[in-house]
Amino acid sequence: KIGSWTLSESQTLSKQCSLVSTTNKMHDGQGDTPVYLEITQQHIIFRTKSNIDTSYTGTGAFIGQQKVASVEQLHTPTSVQFDKDFKPLINAMKKHTSLEIKVGFWPSWPITQAYATTFKTDGFETAYNALKKCDLML
Repeated sequence: KIGSWTLSESQTLSKQCSLVSTTNKMHDGQGDTPVYLEITQQHIIFRTKSNIDTSYTGTGAFIGQQKVASVEQLHTPTSVQFDKDFKPLINAMKKHTSLEIKVGFWPSWPITQAYATTFKTDGFETAYNALKKCDLML
């Protein structure tokens, strides 16, 4: 454990270490679903147990009110991968105390609203440096 992060060998990506955030509960239009971030040196993946709908507006990763990354595409039906804005997002997480993720969920017809959750990023810079060292050991 490093701050709000757990460093370990990735359970979903082979031969890589990953940082996993603490798990939050997020409303998905029907109830609450567990959500967390998984970070490697190449990917930031927002994972949930509910199906994500990319057609909602106002979604993405935010620091304060500023959008740092858009929801580009689904990684799986229940996860979003932030690759295009990877470096700016990592740098923003190193400098700030929290990161907000906003997504819409399916099925929700008609489209209602995007929902948000906030992840604490305390200790992230230290955790990310440890991630780099962990990958060198694999």
